[in-house]
Amino acid sequence: MPVSRFNLKYITILIGVASCTFVISLFLMQFLFAIIFILWIIEKNSEKRKVFDLFTLAIIIWGIIRIIAVIFSQYPSQSYQIFYKEALFYTSFLSLQFYFKSMSKEQISTVIKYFIAGGVLSSLTGIAQFNFHLVDRAQSFSSSYTAFSTYLLTVLPVLLFLPKNIFSEKIRITSIIIIVTGLITSLGRTNIIIATILVLLSLFMKRVSILGLLTIIIIAGGISLISFENNKKEITNRINNPSGLSDRDIIWKGASELMLKHPLRGFGPRTFREIFPYKNEFNDKGIGAWHNEFLQVYFESGIPGLITFLFIIFLIIYNGKISFKLNDICNPGVFLSLIGLILSSFTAGFITPIVVSIVFVFLLTIFGSSVYKIKNA
Repeated sequence: MPVSRFNLKYITILIGVASCTFVISLFLMQFLFAIIFILWIIEKNSEKRKVFDLFTLAIIIWGIIRIIAVIFSQYPSQSYQIFYKEALFYTSFLSLQFYFKSMSKEQISTVIKYFIAGGVLSSLTGIAQFNFHLVDRAQSFSSSYTAFSTYLLTVLPVLLFLPKNIFSEKIRITSIIIIVTGLITSLGRTNIIIATILVLLSLFMKRVSILGLLTIIIIAGGISLISFENNKKEITNRINNPSGLSDRDIIWKGASELMLKHPLRGFGPRTFREIFPYKNEFNDKGIGAWHNEFLQVYFESGIPGLITFLFIIFLIIYNGKISFKLNDICNPGVFLSLIGLILSSFTAGFITPIVVSIVFVFLLTIFGSSVYKIKNA
């Protein structure tokens, strides 16, 4: 196992606090994870080499392919932006994978508790903003409702599958209610469906009792109904336009037209606005991405990028069985959080958006540390 130069007690607190900032403050998140990276740079290279694994290889390949995609981009001025907008993704991965593999189970459990606390706080602020008519859909102060909803989706399974000795059942159920209410009032249809499946799975696996499920449904549903009665704008629009596809039918029409153009190298990162042929048909003129991570990766980085992306997903799913063998705070909730992100990527994204990609790295490095420790035990 790698050994850090620093007292891991303080590193644990630093990473824990950083995990609370994902959708609360973009600046604070970047600042804290930058500090963690600087500390990692100071670590011994001999210790850093010990943590190299297939996840590391996959992320390195992904980074190389993204750089190549920039070099061959048709719109380099747009694609160059990834060098500062995606840098935190790679620096966070390198530093977090080292520290999580150095930490004990108890220290990682402490980080997860911070992560849960940050999710509950974020959900409360989103619900409050929605009820005070500051937003039309629940969201955070620094991120869109999409990032907010996806983030809450990653916190939910960790809470659902917590060992019973971590929090009292009342605190856990209350926290789940807050997260579920935040998800509902954010009105992310795909994420609400995935969250419903996760809740039912937790019932099937006896992580939540029938009484607990009924409590969640009644209270979260009741608060959500009151919230929608208080702020009717977006829900009224949904009721009046139940077949609305958020312009995804137009996105798929454009995708079918571009599908066979530049399949090997793609069009370059962050080029959606430049290449999409039907921008004028969008009802939402602010759309600037493919709203599907698989399409996003393919059109930005071509077939090599898509293969690497699928390889990362394969590694997660292949090693998922390990998570069900552990009874600590990390598993299987962290694994199911990653699965939730993968499922949500059919209508959103988790590896290219700035905030959600760091949440993904955070979860992936915790998950990878479990896999690493079992294989090196």
